Amino acid sequence: MVVGAVVLLYGRTPDEAGETVRSAEDRSQEAADAPYGSPADESGSPDAGDSGEGVTPVSTTAARSRARSVRDTPRPPKPAVTDPTAPADPGDDDPGDGLTDEEREYLEETREIVEQDPAALRDMADAIVAAITSGDDGALADQLADDEGPQPKYLSALLDRYPTIVESAPLDTVNIFSAGEATLYFAYTLVVWEDAGIRSEHTIPVPMRYVNGEWRLTTLDDPMITLTFVQAVQL
Repeated sequence: MVVGAVVLLYGRTPDEAGETVRSAEDRSQEAADAPYGSPADESGSPDAGDSGEGVTPVSTTAARSRARSVRDTPRPPKPAVTDPTAPADPGDDDPGDGLTDEEREYLEETREIVEQDPAALRDMADAIVAAITSGDDGALADQLADDEGPQPKYLSALLDRYPTIVESAPLDTVNIFSAGEATLYFAYTLVVWEDAGIRSEHTIPVPMRYVNGEWRLTTLDDPMITLTFVQAVQL
């Protein structure tokens, strides 16, 4: 089982810009080096890329209210409350990972969701990126999870987030996060975009949820929503 801390996949920049180019694989390895339950950065959201334009939250209250209203299956377990001064029970069958049985079950269930049908996951991620590439707000709205309600401001901001994308290819990493009682699955796509006549290569996140047996676009990557890293899965 690959368990790690949040991977924030910043857009890749060309060498001639004088910045360090780091691959998605490098950042995925960083994820494997820290424990389940690590919080994301204070924005709670992967970087929007080098365009400098991210999704602008409508408001902190509205975003967090939306997160609280969403409940997924499997449901993220609540953090265990334990007494650090209490002696360990010698009868416990503890593998030493510091996780509760409920947390281990959640890891297994979310991993299984990703691995059971990778083609369906990639198809939805590709469809979301295609809609962003073509500027099709209707297609994005159709892909949005129904229980999050219509989110025209979010979708409009998502369409404006990146310069013109001219090429795209899926990556093999899926990072899983929890937000309240929701579970988010971040796929990643390697894209080439054109900005001011210059083409460059970048990694962009594609946030999704698994709802009623289907992959759907989610708005819960809003930077006003606190995300907790669960694990990284390789397809």
